Amino acid sequence: MKYLKLTPEQKAAYLADSGRCPYCGEEGVEGAEVECEGDKHYQNINCNACGRDWVDVYTLSEIEEGENACDVCGEIIKEGEEVEANDYAGFTHAECLPAYEDQDSDEGFLEG
Repeated sequence: MKYLKLTPEQKAAYLADSGRCPYCGEEGVEGAEVECEGDKHYQNINCNACGRDWVDVYTLSEIEEGENACDVCGEIIKEGEEVEANDYAGFTHAECLPAYEDQDSDEGFLEG
């Protein structure tokens, strides 16, 4: 058996389907913990079938915004709504703010 490096075609195939080994094409690749260095992330990968090792290199390709819920009413905050940032790095609808401020009172949250 000859020890061969990956061809550009093998690399391209692996980038399209990283669930298979780029060397032997078998499933069963396992990755170690991802390590960060600057704006790149690295992960050592091993193929259980052929025993080859390589490193996957990850770079940021996109950002997806998460949804934020109001800390008082629990509803998702929609774009353009008035909000206030609270002490716990969350958000509260402006109309829910009086109820939020009551959370810290001795009377308890939203009690009548």
